[in-house]
Order: sequence, then C-alpha cells, then structure tokens
Amino acid sequence: MPIRADRGRGGGYALDMHYQLPPINFTAREAALLVALSRLAVEQRLMPFPAAIERAADKVRAALSTSAQRELLTLVGQLQLVGVPALPIPASVRDAIETAWFESRALRIVYAKSSWQLSPRLVRIRNLVFDRQITLLNCVDLETGNDRQFRLDRIKQATVLDVNPS
Repeated sequence: MPIRADRGRGGGYALDMHYQLPPINFTAREAALLVALSRLAVEQRLMPFPAAIERAADKVRAALSTSAQRELLTLVGQLQLVGVPALPIPASVRDAIETAWFESRALRIVYAKSSWQLSPRLVRIRNLVFDRQITLLNCVDLETGNDRQFRLDRIKQATVLDVNPS
C-alpha cells in the first residue's frame, strides 16, 4: 500500500490520495441483494440520499460479468420488497443534507416549526436517525451551542456553507 509520511507539526502517515481499492468480485446473488436493497432504499425513501445510492448500485452492476448481469436482472426481478414510504423531502434539501453530513460542513436551514411558523437555523449535523416514516437530524445549533433534533420533512430550505463558522 502506498503510504506517505509528512514531517513536522501536524504531520503523520497517510495513504497516498490517488490510491484506490482493488476491485471487489461480487457473485450475482450478492449483487442482486445489494441492488435490491438500494432500490428499496430509493423507492421507500428509507435514506434521503437516492443519487448516491443509485450511483453505488450502478458500480456494483458494472463490476459484474455479462452472464452475472443477466442473472442479476432475473434475481432482482424476482425480489419484491414492501415497506412503509417515508415522508417526501425536496431534492434540494436532500442534496444539501447529504453534502453537509458527508463533508462535516455547517448548514443553514429554514425549519417549519408549525404550518405557519418558519425558523432559520445554523446547524452542524451530529448524526441521522432513519425511522420508517421520518428521518431525524440530530444537530448542534451553532448559534446557541445546544443539541437540537429536526425532522427532515419539515426542513423547507437547506444551504451548505462554504466556510464553517467558528
């Protein structure tokens, strides 16, 4: 494995940033389950990041041989997964939440406290809780320092900040 060492204060050892993992060889059965689960996650809105899930499933499909891809299509066609759909979330909000979460960046949201009262907030996501119907964001309110929980379906706008506030 290509390891890089940086001397001095803040230095240390790290993998070369151009290093990639070797290819993973899935069987058609393993790939079918991953693709079916990704399809379930997207269709049932179990996770708020459908684009990333679909890209990952495409990579799994592409890694298979032609015969395994045919077997995958047969197996996926035979799987039927049923669940309770989550509440809808605007794509722009989902995309901002995904970016803020994976990149550990601050987020400015407009939260619907009730049907008539909107509340702007500046937050950093601590973690996400995926329930059958709702997704909850456990956050730190950067203006007060308090822990807060927000329902994803009540976030009306979300903007990822380029610069993290202190």
